[in-house]
Amino acid sequence: MEFILLGGLAGLVAVMSRMVHQWHYQLTQLQELRRQTRTMLEIRKSDEFKKMEFKEKQELAERAIETGTTTVESIHQIISGLTFGILESIPATSLTSRLVREIHDKTAGTIYSTIRTVNRQIGELANDMVGAANTSTSTEASEN
Repeated sequence: MEFILLGGLAGLVAVMSRMVHQWHYQLTQLQELRRQTRTMLEIRKSDEFKKMEFKEKQELAERAIETGTTTVESIHQIISGLTFGILESIPATSLTSRLVREIHDKTAGTIYSTIRTVNRQIGELANDMVGAANTSTSTEASEN
């Protein structure tokens, strides 16, 4: 009995150690995202932002959403990994937890992938709309 308890605790310590390392990595990513956000806000307030073309602003927004999505996804994975890791280290919940984790991970992956896809599609649509507006403006100018 003591062997099983010690083995479970050792597994839990190993999972917690991995999570601490992952949290440190994610904290570093969050700090970088915060730095990028601060930079974007400073640019937005500046005359430089006012001079930027629409396409540049759209690309900046698209990158910010992509980075934010990746950061949130990573943090989500760490938290769920810790939770499932603990549940999987308990013999009574181990099998069920593995099955639920698999479903959770696939569902979450699909959701984050969908966010990225929609982000790219909106960017493409915005570029197409601006391109169409520029084409019609240049056509009208040449007709006059």
